[in-house]
Amino acid sequence: MVNMQFMNAPFHPEASPERIRINADQFWMLKQEGAFQDFSKSELLDGELWGVPRQPDDEPESDAVVPIKLRVQDYEQLGRAGSFDAFGKTELVDGLVYRMCPQFRPHGFAKDELAYRLATHSGNLFSASYQSAIYGNGRHSTTLERT
Repeated sequence: MVNMQFMNAPFHPEASPERIRINADQFWMLKQEGAFQDFSKSELLDGELWGVPRQPDDEPESDAVVPIKLRVQDYEQLGRAGSFDAFGKTELVDGLVYRMCPQFRPHGFAKDELAYRLATHSGNLFSASYQSAIYGNGRHSTTLERT
């Protein structure tokens, strides 16, 4: 059994991703693009999208207000408009936009260290390599290969 000690890296697991709120200009842009076509009413309250879903003609009108989840095309439209430029890396998660921590030095170091230790403590069964940004979009990859 291999005894591996973990490094003392400055990771903060208690930190949660920051939710990005929509502003009025972004709301109007989405409305003009038809993002709220499934809602008879839509509004922006404290940076959050809310709406009343459209009812079929044979059902009575409802006034139930529900959160509006952004679609992928809405998120991409906001991204093309530069809405997230100030936030760095963002992700659309369950219809909401979050600011995410990019993979910086501590994460890269951890992956490097893990690849090195797997290679050196596996009895030369594996060779490991750390490849930075091989996908061209900032994603990283650690590859283990049987030798």
